[in-house]
Amino acid sequence: MLMALVLPTTNVARIPYWRLSGFYFFYFALVGALSPFLGLYLSDIGFTAYAIGLVNAVLMGTKIVAPNLWGWLCDYTGKRLLIILLGSGLASVFFAGLFFWQNLLPILVITFLYSFFWNAVLSQFDTVTIQYLGKDSHRYSQIRVWGSIGFIFSVTLLGFLFDLFSIRYLIPIAWVLLILITINCLFLSEPPISQKIRSSVSCKTIVKQPAVIAFFAA
Repeated sequence: MLMALVLPTTNVARIPYWRLSGFYFFYFALVGALSPFLGLYLSDIGFTAYAIGLVNAVLMGTKIVAPNLWGWLCDYTGKRLLIILLGSGLASVFFAGLFFWQNLLPILVITFLYSFFWNAVLSQFDTVTIQYLGKDSHRYSQIRVWGSIGFIFSVTLLGFLFDLFSIRYLIPIAWVLLILITINCLFLSEPPISQKIRSSVSCKTIVKQPAVIAFFAA
């Protein structure tokens, strides 16, 4: 079954399958760590339901705003992978602040800073993946599925571990996953683009492109 997820050997030289898949695996493993367990961690260090709600609100706020700003920056500079690397790296740096502070205001600031960069990288990496696939865009799901695998693996394993050990291990585990995302990006280069077109294109034309259709279908 695992082999069915791997791209045909004729595409291996052109498409860095495992490096692209690795990003999705680690990214959604991190989602699987934070989404169900961050609230439990905050409760364990003494946060009220109101305070936990504020932290989650900051996470959701940056998830709405950050991708748009970073998308514009990537389009403007053309250095999409470099910006992804910068974003994941800075997210790792700011997230480390959770090792040192356990009060509401510092955690709100840290959450804003790390999530502003972390929430921005996924949509840009989707673009990188589609560019690498080129005419094989229908195979996007074979790479993206590793995100689901990472999420399921993380939720299942960490749920078991936190039953045996302290929920306080969440922060170092999540930080390691952020580091792994950054390291994974170091082994990727900007995808080949056959031609840069800087003309005005209608939204309808963009939506009809095979790569865009494959993205939404996946």
